[in-house]
Amino acid sequence: MNFKDLRGKRIFLKEVDLEILDDVHEYSTIPSFYEFLEFPPFKSLEDTKKYLKKLISRMNCKNAHYWSINTIAPKKTIGTIGVLNIDWRRMNGDFGYGLSPSHWGKGYATEAIGLVLGYLFSEPSFYKLSTMTHFNNKRSIKILEKFGLKKEGILKKYYLSYDGNRSDAFVYSILKSNYS
Repeated sequence: MNFKDLRGKRIFLKEVDLEILDDVHEYSTIPSFYEFLEFPPFKSLEDTKKYLKKLISRMNCKNAHYWSINTIAPKKTIGTIGVLNIDWRRMNGDFGYGLSPSHWGKGYATEAIGLVLGYLFSEPSFYKLSTMTHFNNKRSIKILEKFGLKKEGILKKYYLSYDGNRSDAFVYSILKSNYS
């Protein structure tokens, strides 16, 4: 499957590549970016490069696709969003995203998620999309519910942070028939 680049009003999504390394590294060193993630902030450009190479490797296996989230003006990479764990027979997949803290609360994540959900439910014609989020990630939960995703369950003590703390994860999903 060849995934398309997507364009919105203020952002465009293009396939992740190493050209975005400097921009991704810039926000990957900000501690608040990792508030609900399981690993610590990147310390070096090499850490960021390894992460991007991991995403590219997953895409080469054909069960995932990642886009960089880029502002149109000025042109800057401010995050990533992707579909992973794709089950092509069932047409199901998971999605996840991360956005630079300096762009939180400005509608960029909402625009990116809308572009990806709209695309995945139309052209590849996914049947169901799911995501997980930290139980206390109120910003993410608000966005997911805005798109009609429903909480399907709780994974008790699912997340294990780099400092050894465990936290619950909420599982959200939406069927194509419920997406509008």
